[in-house]
Amino acid sequence: MLSIIQMTVKYESSQPYMVINSHGHPDHIGGNHWFDTVWAVKEEWDVIKHFEEKQVTYKLKELRVGDQIDLGNMHIDVISLAGHTKGSVGFILQEEKLLIAGDALNEGLWLFNYGSLSMSDLYKTLKETMCLNFTSYLCGHSDKEYKKEKLLSHIRNIENLKVDESTKQNTIGFETYCSAYEDVNGKSEIVFTIDKVEALHSLG
Repeated sequence: MLSIIQMTVKYESSQPYMVINSHGHPDHIGGNHWFDTVWAVKEEWDVIKHFEEKQVTYKLKELRVGDQIDLGNMHIDVISLAGHTKGSVGFILQEEKLLIAGDALNEGLWLFNYGSLSMSDLYKTLKETMCLNFTSYLCGHSDKEYKKEKLLSHIRNIENLKVDESTKQNTIGFETYCSAYEDVNGKSEIVFTIDKVEALHSLG
């Protein structure tokens, strides 16, 4: 979530707020039921409903890629980070040139389970994200602020993807592969199921 993550805020805050899901995985939607309205891009609604452990009692409202959120002294652009899930989004804080990326750009990036896209889709997203106006980013499951150039390690990982018996593993019940790569820009681990690479084309 981008803004409201404390369950008590609904009752204590007199300020306007939006509850936004960066994507629909359980560890990012677990507090949705505390609110009347939750925002997400429409492509992600079925992912949210698939992983929602409680009955969906809140209204899903459409967030659009390209929307701008105006907080007065801060302006936030909504961008697509499709790959980890089909409707993953990020938020660029214009004044800070900072991207908040949910789980879409994690150092250990998962590309499997319901709603995830192909390796080719992820590659396209990474290349397009490199062209956007930010200098660093924050992502889930890490307390670090990464330089934009770190995304190049993911790009190179895909270009040199390791898919063999040595990279095979089991991840939360899925038969997956883990391709690891490291260069001067940083580390990349992409965990994926074989169906995500079957249509992988020549990249460049």
